[in-house]
Amino acid sequence: MDKSKVKTEELLCETYRNLKMGMDNLCNVTPKIDDKFMLREVTGQLSRYAGYCEKCESLMHRMSIDPKSPSPVKRAMAKGGIIANTIVDDSDKHIAEMIVRGTHMGADELEKTMRTCRRDGCSEEAAAFCSGVIECERENAGRMTDYTV
Repeated sequence: MDKSKVKTEELLCETYRNLKMGMDNLCNVTPKIDDKFMLREVTGQLSRYAGYCEKCESLMHRMSIDPKSPSPVKRAMAKGGIIANTIVDDSDKHIAEMIVRGTHMGADELEKTMRTCRRDGCSEEAAAFCSGVIECERENAGRMTDYTV
């Protein structure tokens, strides 16, 4: 397999895992949210993640790449982290801060992967898709900051 295909697969797989982790984490905090407006925002984010996930799966299938979800261990650790972080403070403000931090962390990691894969010759289509996901995540984090005050 040529380097371009390898880097394209790496980028799309990382993008897919990022989207799935984002969805998992939002699903784990949703039952803890009391503010109806914040809940509407988070469910909107879930919907956007699901749309990107579908597009990513479609792109991967077209390129004969098998989508792989995050490992069960990684998912369990994330869920455990959410539980631990909300034991003492389960306020909507704290949950919003957690979402902002997690979203920025995911976007930053994905951006690093995209830069490396782009430098090493991944397809422009995959890079453009990934860039759209990163932009969406940054917008999501920006909207959540309204709930941190």
